Amino acid sequence: MRYTLLISFFILSTVCLKSEVPEPIVSDPDGTIGGHDYVDLGLPSGTLWATTNVGGSSYIQTGYYFAWGELTNRYVFTRDDYEYYVGQGSTPYDCWDILEDIGDNICGTEYDAATHYWGYGWRMPTVSEIRELLEYCEYNWAGIQSCFSYGMNLFGPNGKSIFLEVPGFGFYMGESSNHEEYFLAQYWSGESATAYIDSIDYLIKPGPNAYVIEGTDEKFHIIDNFPKYQGGLIRPVINPDYNGFKPIRQDEPVNLSYRNGTIVIDGMKSLYNVRIFTSSGTLIFEESVFTGEEKLLPLKPGFYIAQMSDNNIAVSNQKIIIR
Repeated sequence: MRYTLLISFFILSTVCLKSEVPEPIVSDPDGTIGGHDYVDLGLPSGTLWATTNVGGSSYIQTGYYFAWGELTNRYVFTRDDYEYYVGQGSTPYDCWDILEDIGDNICGTEYDAATHYWGYGWRMPTVSEIRELLEYCEYNWAGIQSCFSYGMNLFGPNGKSIFLEVPGFGFYMGESSNHEEYFLAQYWSGESATAYIDSIDYLIKPGPNAYVIEGTDEKFHIIDNFPKYQGGLIRPVINPDYNGFKPIRQDEPVNLSYRNGTIVIDGMKSLYNVRIFTSSGTLIFEESVFTGEEKLLPLKPGFYIAQMSDNNIAVSNQKIIIR
């Protein structure tokens, strides 16, 4: 069955694609967090996008497929197999999936497969982060024909890029596709979509669908009707601002240096309150530090945010990357 599927995939790939396509373009990583590379695309929110999918060791590997909120990867997905499927509700005109409520936003929670597999603050993207990616990035179809790997190059405002693979639709379902667009992929967001039963104007809670990036060989867009029990890919992100760090409310030059396990602050004031967070938003250090004072703070390899404030007014948020 799998052998036949691979042959069909090869034939359809050869037929559907032009004889030549641009190659994937992936910028050199701007850093590594928890053993996984990221690229800073220059997005307004500061979101850092991983260069690979969960389960993939390179940008041309598809990686694992997950149902929304599940931590076990697989290749065949049905309602009955979905961990959070309870049953079906119905009216004379409509039917819908009744699901266990695990929350409307599972980004960074115990139900987030990106956080489960990668840790270090990695998580599924929010809807706003996906919209930002698609609105601010330019993209083009690309691939490596010898590897049967195709997808989209996405170029950020600063010119840096990542590659999102678009494998053949149906492959993860263990069967061939009846769809006209053979190339199709869905990348999960961590947010549930709102759903109503139109005939009775009834809000389904929890909603049976979630937001995804849907990609074909023509476009990438966001949809809100992808069933949670189906299989989707995950491209993790890190965005420290998502964890609720205070915005900077005054323009004051402050610099924090980290060297040999110590932090040193240079600034206009003589004393600052310093708070250090992990990338997942956990506060690990809070203390008043004098300008020029060396404060011992051994940090493990990873990604941190230092927030400096004066009289409870945040004057600087700064990234610290320890390799």
